Amino acid sequence: MATAAAYAKLCAAIADGFIAAWDTKFHHHLLRPETYINRHLDPDWTPKLESPLFPEFSSAHSLISAVAASVLEAEYGNVAFYDDTNVLFGLPPRTFDNLWQAAEEAARSRLLGGIHYTFGCTIGFEQGKELGALVNERVGMEK
Repeated sequence: MATAAAYAKLCAAIADGFIAAWDTKFHHHLLRPETYINRHLDPDWTPKLESPLFPEFSSAHSLISAVAASVLEAEYGNVAFYDDTNVLFGLPPRTFDNLWQAAEEAARSRLLGGIHYTFGCTIGFEQGKELGALVNERVGMEK
């Protein structure tokens, strides 16, 4: 039952995170770096990752990563973990000291991939932390 409750809480938080991210994106309608660079600096530049066809700000990956870390840490504590999900794609397994380390890396990856600005990742991450705290407060911590 505890696992099912934690999963339900996480899913609700992630759903709220996507609502918050998309509301922000379509409130601000900020161009992605690729579009700005192609229009104003270099028409042939391409990012490392394919740019999604919706507004940049804020980074949903950053928001969702932070909200998930917040909820999972509240449920399971500050845990290290092993990730081998990308071994299938030829990448080595990885270890993380805690959930926040993985969440921060996920947020940073969107900048390094060339599809978000620094502030989009930073503010998205902060949105996720705040939303995670709100979900933790409202859902409760009974175990």
